[in-house]
Amino acid sequence: HIPQLELSRSLFLINSYFCRSCLSSTALQQEFDVHYEVERDHLEIRILPSSSFPKGALEQSAGVQLLVWLFSDPGVMDSYESIFKHYQQNREIKNGVESWCFSFDPPPMQGWKLHVKGRSSNEGKDYLVEEIVGLELDVRLPRTTRISHASSQEKEAGEGSTQHIAVPTESVVDDEDLQLDDEKTANIETGTRVIEADPTWMSFSRPSQIEKSRRVRKSSQIILEKEEATTSENSSLDSTDEPHLGGVLAAADVGGKQDVTNYNHIFANRFAAFNGLVSILKTKFRCRVIFEETLVLPKVGRSRLHLCKDGSPRVIKAVGMQRNGSEFVLLEVDASDGVKMLSTKVLTGVDSETWRNDFERIRRGVVKNSLNWPNGLLGQLYGQGGHRGVNHPKGLGELQVSREDMEGWAERVVREQFTH
Repeated sequence: HIPQLELSRSLFLINSYFCRSCLSSTALQQEFDVHYEVERDHLEIRILPSSSFPKGALEQSAGVQLLVWLFSDPGVMDSYESIFKHYQQNREIKNGVESWCFSFDPPPMQGWKLHVKGRSSNEGKDYLVEEIVGLELDVRLPRTTRISHASSQEKEAGEGSTQHIAVPTESVVDDEDLQLDDEKTANIETGTRVIEADPTWMSFSRPSQIEKSRRVRKSSQIILEKEEATTSENSSLDSTDEPHLGGVLAAADVGGKQDVTNYNHIFANRFAAFNGLVSILKTKFRCRVIFEETLVLPKVGRSRLHLCKDGSPRVIKAVGMQRNGSEFVLLEVDASDGVKMLSTKVLTGVDSETWRNDFERIRRGVVKNSLNWPNGLLGQLYGQGGHRGVNHPKGLGELQVSREDMEGWAERVVREQFTH
């Protein structure tokens, strides 16, 4: 038995915005302009100025794919909107208190896999799902999607006067240091901070390739001069209340989903050299590929290193291999936007039962360590000899590597695999 509220939470109610908008019959229609091009299999999503959808949520890959899924599949949108219909039919008001028994119409779930926690009945005939921790969704999203936000504009220099404006520097507060105060209202002008709260995960069998666009407008020259921000007692306080102009605290949206979608196909071109390494390991050194997966790096605190310079997700590729009965995993971080490349990491002693959780911790560690390997964490997981770095051949960033140097790269990987 799966409680409907838990199923709805895992599918749709992933943050404060979706929880609020599901209780309105017109929220999504009024806040988004959507157009689908059949010939290109392309979806255009424009977030309108009136929308309260937090821009920070566009940095969470799973939430973006969920948005695409909602607007591209009428059956899924009907399911989401059924929450409001059931609410209207079932709500009761007694002694000034409104209540209702939650229900909705789930979308078709053929081919899905649910990863759950729960308990069996004493007879073992029934199983009650208490928490859905992960969803593998067998769905095909549009090949490409472009998302634009009405308030996101890139300024183009134009004629006009020069203005000097003093702006306060923002104090950096980690998510761990934040406090939520629901007694005070949120201010809509501060922007909404998206805070992850131990998110569950989801994956899509065929995700959409996301393109983010920004409108360009001409402007006069404006010079921003930083000044120190005054420290206030509210600097680390946020409110999850509905934001409005008279609010006191910064707005916060708590929730999110961890994206474990395999983006091997979409981002294959970012790992051209690494894929060449894997090919040499297969042909020359008789290694067998056990698995390949390309996952996005998660957002950690206020860091934007989980994104490439163009705003697209930064990804990491893992390839599990076997040679002469021994197994190892290769890790390569996406440096396609010109950031300093990390060495190829070779892991040994990886347990397939714990790999999903290990890989999630490793991905967070890479971002938290400013795009460096979290060697302390890797030592805890696999021992000091269970993780080794292998330097890239020279010229890899320009993809000007000879066959000899590529084979030398592969030889170093094999050598490190047997020296743990």
